[in-house]
Amino acid sequence: DRTRTPQEAQFLGSLAPNQKSGDDTRRLGFQVDGSIAFNNPADVDVYSFNADSGTEVWVDIDRSSYSLDSMLELVDADSNVLARSTDAIPNVTDDVHELTGTIVERGKAVSDFAVGQRVIVAHHVPCGECHYCRHANYSMCAAFKASNIDPCGFAEYIRVPAQHVRHTTLLLPDALSAEEGLRLGFVNRVVPENELKAAVEDIVARIGEFSGPVLEMTKSVISSSLGLPWAEAMRRSSDIYLNQLMALEDVQEGLRAVLEKRKPVWKNK
Repeated sequence: DRTRTPQEAQFLGSLAPNQKSGDDTRRLGFQVDGSIAFNNPADVDVYSFNADSGTEVWVDIDRSSYSLDSMLELVDADSNVLARSTDAIPNVTDDVHELTGTIVERGKAVSDFAVGQRVIVAHHVPCGECHYCRHANYSMCAAFKASNIDPCGFAEYIRVPAQHVRHTTLLLPDALSAEEGLRLGFVNRVVPENELKAAVEDIVARIGEFSGPVLEMTKSVISSSLGLPWAEAMRRSSDIYLNQLMALEDVQEGLRAVLEKRKPVWKNK
């Protein structure tokens, strides 16, 4: 992988400012055929092009596995992020970010925390030293992408790796108001009690927009991976996604809807 930074990026060419300005030197678009390492979540590919300021840029990803959770970022020559895509996989739990819980068991080398304390833990840990971290683009850090809690944030109990304990685990006070949690960035939304029912109904309605069989299979992936070593959990998840999920009619309908840029019509099959 030799295209990890803007300085090492593969140059595609010059982009025309609009659909009527394309010629032999300024293209209307570029087609890039490539691949992301299946067993390396830290794999990153960077491509560069020239364009006039204000040129509208559209990016379409197709011919990929349904399990691909791609993230796109538009950066300048100094790796400053100008724009970032949303998560490719529908995030129906976007009101949850970091994890909170109570310590029930402590590792022998841990001295800063005690059993019974309430803590907050982040999922990933950047290295703080690489090219991307030096430009505050932490989500592109290879260490950030490779790190995670064990087995996942949906588990009833989790194991927190040493690097997370050192860098992303913080004590929570015995009492913390919702407003204070919002101010500190622990939550990104606070719902008044008289609006709670409407907020829950809104989330349920959003979940209901997805295919029932697809959601059920996603739940199966999560539950079947709990407590397994990371490599085994990835193999089991990949098997379900590639060999079972892709057989659903709704998955095919979802892919067609993406290509045709329309809302899918689920058959729940």
